[in-house]
Amino acid sequence: MKKSIIVSPEDCRNTDWVKKAADAGFDTLALHSGGRRHDLLEALAEFRTPEFRARCTGAGLSLEYEEHAAEAFLPSELRAAHPEYFACGEDGIRQSGERAGWCPSAPGMRERIAAGAEKLARALRPSSHNYYFWGADSKECICRCPECAKFSRADLNVLNANMIAEGVLRADPQARAALLAYTPGTFELPEKVVPHAALFLEFAPFHRHYDVPLTDPSDEVNSRFRADLLKLLTVFPAERVHVLEYWLDVSYFSSWRRPLRKIGCSPEVMRRDLEFYYSLGIRNFATFAVMMNETYSAQFGDEELYACGEALNELL
Repeated sequence: MKKSIIVSPEDCRNTDWVKKAADAGFDTLALHSGGRRHDLLEALAEFRTPEFRARCTGAGLSLEYEEHAAEAFLPSELRAAHPEYFACGEDGIRQSGERAGWCPSAPGMRERIAAGAEKLARALRPSSHNYYFWGADSKECICRCPECAKFSRADLNVLNANMIAEGVLRADPQARAALLAYTPGTFELPEKVVPHAALFLEFAPFHRHYDVPLTDPSDEVNSRFRADLLKLLTVFPAERVHVLEYWLDVSYFSSWRRPLRKIGCSPEVMRRDLEFYYSLGIRNFATFAVMMNETYSAQFGDEELYACGEALNELL
């Protein structure tokens, strides 16, 4: 069972999120430092120290990290000497941007990713043993080179997550690793690759509609996500499913830029979404709340934050 809220390091520096998360009824505080390739350890700095962990524990919070970790696993500096390490697009060109993924078919890539995951897991120790180390933040991050094209996007997503699972288990024998489903193809069932026993599904209905509940039968987009989840539950039992939502994600509703906009998800939609997930047996929930800072609270208030916490605590 988990009730997590995810904020950025900048949010934590500007707002006392340890106190705020606890006051709102969440039991986990997670850090997320952005989607582009960057130095995670530098970005998280003081939020990976024993002192910060102890402060979370004292407030009754678990501490987690939900991060796009491609740079930690495969540094951009390797691109010049080894372009074959990086994901290939549908156009046949190896990726070179800030959101470039890796090619799991490249020689030695399984061990390279596993070693990177082990190193990162030793530096970022979540108190829950849940490791949310994701690949690059792009719908094109899954390689489509001739070798990788023999597999579906869903299979490659599992293959990549399996590599990460192998690595984090070296650092933490109790580790559980996330298989993130949020880009096209990753909501499909794997056909050739078996998920590692340490994997759990993290279902993130990115770009769903938030003006209506996920269960609204008249909404085609939400209906598709709902069907995707039901399909994935045939492979991952509910106890191995974590829901990653955007109910409180100011950055999402503000299109990742300022000025900040009011959250476009009502407490009623959050509540009905939670009731649906709960009816399926799912008990692990997280929502982004990036950019929900003092500026936002002063302008729009914290009604949705406390309503979300209240709804979670009524069910869990």
